[in-house]
Amino acid sequence: MWVWLPGADEPVAAGRLEAIGEIVYFTYGRSYLDRPGAIPLYLQELPLRQGRIRPPAGLTIAGCIRDAGPDAWGQRVILQRDRGHVTADSDTGDLSLLSYLLESGSDRVGALDFQTSASAYEVRTSEGTLDEMVRAAELLEAGIQLVIEL
Repeated sequence: MWVWLPGADEPVAAGRLEAIGEIVYFTYGRSYLDRPGAIPLYLQELPLRQGRIRPPAGLTIAGCIRDAGPDAWGQRVILQRDRGHVTADSDTGDLSLLSYLLESGSDRVGALDFQTSASAYEVRTSEGTLDEMVRAAELLEAGIQLVIEL
C-alpha cells in the first residue's frame, strides 16, 4: 500500500496488506516507520507501530482502507472488466476486496493507492472523457458488454 504524505510530490510505500482467512491485516513497512515525517494512516485504526495490525472488532479490514476502494458502481465496472460482462444478477462479491483495491485506478480521491510492488510505483489512470464514461455507464446499466481497449 502506498501513500502520498502531506506536501509530497511522490507516493511512498507505507506497508502491506495480508489476507488471512476473512481478515485483512496491515503491516507498516520498516522503511516507512524509519522515514522522517511518517504519520499514521489513520490513528484510530492504524497506529504507527511495528507488527501486524488487526482491523477493529467487527471489521474484516480497517475502515480507512475499505473506504479507499471503489464504490458499488466502481466494483461493477471492475467486475465487468474481469468477467467480460455483468447482468443485474451479477454479484460484486465474486471478487475479493483486495482484487478491487488492486484493480482500481490511481487517479481516485484520497492519499492511498494499492500496488503489487513495494519498490516500483506504477500510476494507473483512466483516459476516458466524461461523455465516454457516461455512455459506458448507460451500456453497463443496460447489461451490454463494454469493449475495453488496453
